[in-house]
Amino acid sequence: DGRLLAALFTWASAHGARGLNHVHAAYFWKHGRRIRGLAANSNLTDGRQIFAVPEQLILRPGHPKVAESPFGTVTSWFDRLGPTRLILYLAAQRRALQNGHQSFWEPWLRCLPTAEELALDHPVYADEQLLMSFAVLPIIQYLDVLRFYITEAWKQHAPIWITLAEQCGAHNMDFEDWRWAFVVAQARSFSADGLPGGGPALVPVADLANAASHFGQRSLTWAWVQTPDTSTHGSDAPVAGKVWWQVAKATRSIHDGAELLQHYGNNTNAHFLAIYGFMQATNPLMLPQLNATSCR
Repeated sequence: DGRLLAALFTWASAHGARGLNHVHAAYFWKHGRRIRGLAANSNLTDGRQIFAVPEQLILRPGHPKVAESPFGTVTSWFDRLGPTRLILYLAAQRRALQNGHQSFWEPWLRCLPTAEELALDHPVYADEQLLMSFAVLPIIQYLDVLRFYITEAWKQHAPIWITLAEQCGAHNMDFEDWRWAFVVAQARSFSADGLPGGGPALVPVADLANAASHFGQRSLTWAWVQTPDTSTHGSDAPVAGKVWWQVAKATRSIHDGAELLQHYGNNTNAHFLAIYGFMQATNPLMLPQLNATSCR
């Protein structure tokens, strides 16, 4: 794991990421479990730019590598739940890598959680009988619908999607690849409203930062910044001579070795569980209480 993470940082820096010397991947004990996250390499002052990731490393529906792939023009009714072309591209890149082919994204793909790891926490992978035990909960009703749509989309479009996947070396891509990519794209994406074309975005290295338990605990925030292209890393820029970056900035003083935490928004634990696969123990937003009949 340490070598994979080192390769990720080396790859990102080689393709234009800046300031990665200020952070490193580390493990933290949370609720009795060892969780991977980002830590500071030195004392950081409030308001300081910590690191920045250029747009060519930001995987999104409009990324040139997605647009140029066999999935570049794919659309479906599933787009209401997640960007179909991005999910398929991610699934195919991982499957092609497993098949022995090369991928630009290889160092990052090898650091993403496996399906087995996701199944430990994410309810999309939950046992059907377990979910039925909590069927009266609104979140379970939502998950039932979501799981149905994930399965139904694959059933309806698999023949076409598999044929497209084979064109990029992703032979034998199956439902498990599709489900894995959906969960990863849902749980690890950032809002990319600041980028041309918008849409969710997957950002290597930045996606290592864990959630703060409340707004006041956060130690970093994100901004989309456009700068003149002064390097060779701007060939994918949507505006000639300009490069978009996702920039991490400190929201308070951070001590050397401290975990870098981002705020996932003011949402209920039902939202956190359905999207990210965890709940906040100190979440002040309460869920509606079930009536006595439902609790029998």
